[in-house]
Amino acid sequence: MIFMRIVLSLMVGVAVVTGFQNCSPAELPDLASVSSSSPDDIILLSVPSDLTVNEGGLLQIYVEATSKGNHALSYRWLKNGVELPGQNGNSFAVPSAAMSDGGQYSVEISNKVDADTLFVQVTVSPTSVLTIAMQPQAINLDAATSGQLSVVASVSPAQNLTYQWFKDGVPVGGNGSILVISGQGAGRAGNYYVRVTTTQGVLQSVQSNTVRVTATETFNV
Repeated sequence: MIFMRIVLSLMVGVAVVTGFQNCSPAELPDLASVSSSSPDDIILLSVPSDLTVNEGGLLQIYVEATSKGNHALSYRWLKNGVELPGQNGNSFAVPSAAMSDGGQYSVEISNKVDADTLFVQVTVSPTSVLTIAMQPQAINLDAATSGQLSVVASVSPAQNLTYQWFKDGVPVGGNGSILVISGQGAGRAGNYYVRVTTTQGVLQSVQSNTVRVTATETFNV
């Protein structure tokens, strides 16, 4: 029994050697390459998520990867399935995004033993358009009468707005669309306007017309 096992072992060894005896050195398998050809050679360290950017803002997609076998990585970027010329790094950027820059982006990461593809959906939001729909109107205040100035502003897409009122170029109280002018006397008179500002995306600011507020003062005789 021991003799038969030795014979079988020798036969298997001969068979293995015979299997490669007619191969040239160039045809022999590269055992190092074979051992590192795992489909998991590429390790993704940072992957991008779907993103939304404002029109005119920075569009940037970044990916970080490494190789278990220290094989050099190459990158190929596409938009809607069409290759982007010259984009062969691990990031893609558009300094000032246009509406046409929206779409599905993909990056193909590969080396000689592995490949991965990542997809990112990019949405570009139109720039908010801030306008004043109704300007403040001039008013005349009696000696002890309160009054108010108001403005109607709109922005599309809708968002919260901030308001700052001014009298003769100096900020005055009130941070809403209505400014209440109370108190007494002629000191309330002046030139008023309001500055309206967006709070999201690329900040915009518009200033209303300047209106005159007059105030009379009663004198006891």
